[in-house]
Amino acid sequence: MSASPEQLLVPEVIYNNCSSSSGLWTEIENHNASHNAETEERQDSREDPLYWRHSPNSQFWKMNSIGSRNDNIGCRLEPHRRQQRKYRFAMKGEIGQLAGKDSPAQAGAGVMPFKLEGDRILILDQRELPQAVKYLDATDLPDMCYAIREMAVRGAPSIGIAAALGLAAEAKRLSETTAETQELLRDLNQSRQQLNATRPTAVNLRWATDLLFELAEKESMDSPAEIAARLTGRARQMLCDHIDINRRLSEHGAALISKQAGVLTHCNTGSLAACGWGTALGAIRFAAFNGANPIVYVDETRPRQQGARLTTWELLQDGITPHLVTDSMAGHLMLEGKVDLVIVGADRIAVNGDAANKIGTYSLAVLAGAHNIPFYVAAPLSTIDPECKSGDEIPIEERAAEEITTIGGISQCPPGTQVYNPAFDVTPARYITAIITEAGILRPPYAESIPDALATCP
Repeated sequence: MSASPEQLLVPEVIYNNCSSSSGLWTEIENHNASHNAETEERQDSREDPLYWRHSPNSQFWKMNSIGSRNDNIGCRLEPHRRQQRKYRFAMKGEIGQLAGKDSPAQAGAGVMPFKLEGDRILILDQRELPQAVKYLDATDLPDMCYAIREMAVRGAPSIGIAAALGLAAEAKRLSETTAETQELLRDLNQSRQQLNATRPTAVNLRWATDLLFELAEKESMDSPAEIAARLTGRARQMLCDHIDINRRLSEHGAALISKQAGVLTHCNTGSLAACGWGTALGAIRFAAFNGANPIVYVDETRPRQQGARLTTWELLQDGITPHLVTDSMAGHLMLEGKVDLVIVGADRIAVNGDAANKIGTYSLAVLAGAHNIPFYVAAPLSTIDPECKSGDEIPIEERAAEEITTIGGISQCPPGTQVYNPAFDVTPARYITAIITEAGILRPPYAESIPDALATCP
């Protein structure tokens, strides 16, 4: 039996902060170390969408409470090889079918970028990490637009799901003030356009809001309240689907990472950015959960430091040691032979394989090519824009000068300094060794492999 979208969205999924939420987390029983059952599955009386599995023959994960009200409530994930407290967790049903029944990859989807409490959408404010864990209420449309535009929530897949949840919430609000379906559709279309304008490069945002609006149009014979309910259910299901999609993508990517590989990654591509597991970082996590011991080099990723602030934090939650480097060190690392592969995410991929990603990605691709190092892009198929023929058609967002001229609110430049601050660059397909998706690993010629992969989408 698969967990419902409502069950998956209620919980607080943060490893560092103890939670009293009863949604995803379930109480842990302290099994005796002599327990010899090869495999057992357990649900508590609340029909929690997590189950606990025990096996004496592989690496395990334990949930370790840190000062919670109930010592049986788990709050932090740590690798554990002893014979006591042998636990790990996964979603039930399709989302729980990870890398085989006894695989340590069942350690979970990662730190989620938001949670729902009833009708409220609470965004984990990534601007505050790692110094503080704070939530921003983005239930109202202006607040959701602010959260996306100001990067409280970021990462193409997470932006898409957040926008879908926000549009569904706006549909519910509109349905409470109008009885006319056409009026609802008109206002909802305006809300969709507002959301799409917040971050123009990330195609997942437009993909998600367009999908929901098309559903609303198909249901135009229904009442506004019925349409709003359907949109809410679909937006929540999209999150469930993302968790499963990213898990499959991560498994494919992990196959490219050898046991002791030196891996260089850019920006942040973990669960925070992707709504479960991650993309590039998901592949690294999956490889580590299955016994690899990659040496992970993390670009700090100027100017907003997503690598230094977020990727290092997420890796440490999983017990994976990050090695932080400045963006300008990549060539030196490659020349010294420390990098075996580069793996990055993407915000939009054209049908010819050109990929837009965080500024600095193109430089890494050129350097990797000069040193004969494989350069991989990891992204779900929803990041591929079927209407975009090449990278020349991808709009590049430009952000405020203060992101570069100030650090911690303190100016670093003399008055009158002019700034050019593109948030993304485009890597031509000729520099990309392969594109990792949930449908498998796509290789050149991308003009053939990308359409074939898109044809597998439902």
